[in-house]
Amino acid sequence: MCSEIYRTATGKAEECNMSAAFMNFGKGQRGRLIGHGVGLELNEPPIPSVYDHSTVDDGHIIALDMHMMDEKTVVKLEDMILVREGVTRY
Repeated sequence: MCSEIYRTATGKAEECNMSAAFMNFGKGQRGRLIGHGVGLELNEPPIPSVYDHSTVDDGHIIALDMHMMDEKTVVKLEDMILVREGVTRY
């Protein structure tokens, strides 16, 4: 599920002591999604977020689009991942 992908990413940020910077856009604003499907449109479903409980099929490709921001620096990472059933690597 998309929400599981989101929870995995936020959990990993917590493990790395980066939860304050993770998806931080400054001035108290935080991102609520961490990626999007890849296809014909720029940003299309599925949308990995805490609110999207749609399933992601085996073999689906998702672009993870995550931001990290502290007081002075912003890093934006966008990587495409291949979703495989029963495989968890990060």
